[in-house]
Order: sequence, then structure tokens, then C-alpha cells
Amino acid sequence: MYNAPPVSVVMPVRNGERFLDAGVRSILDQTFQDFEFVILDDASTDGTPDMLADWARRDPRIRLARSNARLGCAGGGNRLVTEARAPLCARMDADDVSDPDRLRRQVSLLNSRPEVCLIGTLWDGIDAAGGPIRPVDRWRVLRRSPFAPFMHGSIAFRREAFWRAGGYREACEHWEDLDLYIRMSDLGPVVVLLDLLYHYRLHMEGSVLRSDQGELRKALDLMRRCLAARRARLGYDALLDRAGNLDDGALDPYYLYAMGARRLWAGLRPGIVGQIPRMRRWPLNLRAGAVLVLALWGEAHPRSLRAALRAHIRVLDALAGLRLPLGKGATAEWRFA
Repeated sequence: MYNAPPVSVVMPVRNGERFLDAGVRSILDQTFQDFEFVILDDASTDGTPDMLADWARRDPRIRLARSNARLGCAGGGNRLVTEARAPLCARMDADDVSDPDRLRRQVSLLNSRPEVCLIGTLWDGIDAAGGPIRPVDRWRVLRRSPFAPFMHGSIAFRREAFWRAGGYREACEHWEDLDLYIRMSDLGPVVVLLDLLYHYRLHMEGSVLRSDQGELRKALDLMRRCLAARRARLGYDALLDRAGNLDDGALDPYYLYAMGARRLWAGLRPGIVGQIPRMRRWPLNLRAGAVLVLALWGEAHPRSLRAALRAHIRVLDALAGLRLPLGKGATAEWRFA
């Protein structure tokens, strides 16, 4: 009879050959070794399948799945959790890097706190070559925000709670992770482990920047509407059901900021100046001001803007560190705000 390991690491990949080896190796080299590694090849058209087959031959913990038609983030995530055999699942994204002690820390915490449904970790940003580019940011844990202070690839969760919450929803493609966290937080605590255990790669081949921008714009506009409903203590299932009738074609400030910031951290100019006239409105708030700064300063001198942002993040992180010491194993609960 098959004895399931305590944790299944689940990782989707599509056309990820450039960074795949680093991501896979960071999991196989974990200090916690008792896991299965379930990898989904989501209809790759590059050398990814051959690379995965080679890794599977070298390590028996790797179990491969493949979809001949692209499943996307939500569909692929559900397929992976269906394939998983362990009671705990740890997500990994193929172009990122996990700290060697990540799994041990997450499994230990989930075993010691049965009430916790999901846990993420602090992260920093690395460039295409693996060098540090964006500092760790504990301030994100303290401030009230609808967005989680951890990256999707850093999470670990209870498989039973994942399915009880409903899994990933394809209607929330491009923000399926945040939608999942919100629903899982209704079942039990969602926490962030206050240790730097995940390195998120910021590069031009990332899934967001490669996505169809029209679809992404619509997805983020739907997300904005749904989060507003949640803040008003309303459900947003009805909005998901009629998502196709909500789009008015205008650009939301959040979309411009999200895309401009990703391009900036990837080493490019934000490239959003020409899209500003299409914005839905110019609200007098920090988001609109940030869009203007990002667009104009980033277009004129992206290197100095990146340097200024790094300095700003380090100051905020140092202030947050007065309350949240790094590397002490502490956690903070995340709640939608």
C-alpha cells in the first residue's frame, strides 16, 4: 500500500526552460527531504518537457503530469492539487527560488498549529541572473491592504481546506491566488511566516508580462470590483457570473501601476505614459499619484527610480522591523482589509 509523504510540492510550468533548473534544484535541495514533487507541464512548446523528464529520471520524488491543452493558472493549480497525495501542499513557481529551509519551516508550523489553513513567507526580488533587485518588505505585513504580503509561489496549505474553500476559480484568472486566500481565511487563519524564505524572479518572461494584455486588464478590473464588494461586506460571486458585462474598456489606475512596476523591476522603462489618457478617471489619491510618478520618472530615468524605490522599501522595512524581527520564526495573521 502506498504511504503518502507528509507534503506534496506542486509546481506548474509552461515554456519555463530558462529558469527551470534553478527552481527545481531549490526544491530538491531542501533541508526537509520527505516530500513528493508534482510538476505539471502546461502544454509547453519549448524544451521544458525534455528537461522535466531528465529531472524525473534523476530523482524519484518527482512525479510528472502533462496537459496537452493549456489549463492556465487556476486550472493548472487545481490539476496539481488533484494529483497531490499528501495532506499538506506547498506551491512553487518554476522561475523562482526557494530558500533551503523553506519546507521544514512551513511543515513544522502547520503541524504545530492545526488551526492554520495556509501560510506564506516573506520574499525578496531577484533579477534574471539571480541577483537581488527588490529588498524584503516587512512593512507590507503591517499596513492594511487587500493584498497578501507573500507571493503565490511561497504558500503551503492544507489540501482538505483548499478543497473545502472551493479551490482555484477560473473566473478569477490572474488573481486566483488572492481569491483563494480570501475564501480560505473564512475557514481559518492565513498567516505569513516572518522569515525571508522565497526569492521571486522579476523578469520580462514572467507570466503576467507575457499574458494577453486585454484579458489581463479585464481581469484586474474585475478584481477591483470584487474587492470593493468584499470591503463592503458583500459577496462577489454575482460579479463573477456577469463579468463579461462589466467591462467598459477604460484603464484602471491599478492596472497601469501593476504593469508599469513589473516592467520597471524587470529592468525596463514602465512603458505606460501613452496609456494614461485611457484611464477611467483621475481620482485624487496616492494610487493615481504613484501612476504619474512611475510613468514620468520611470520613463525619463528608470535606474534612478529603481534606486529610490529600493531605498524607500529598505527604510519602511527597517521601521517595520522594530515590531517584526526578521528570522525569529514569528508569524502574523493576514486578513483581507
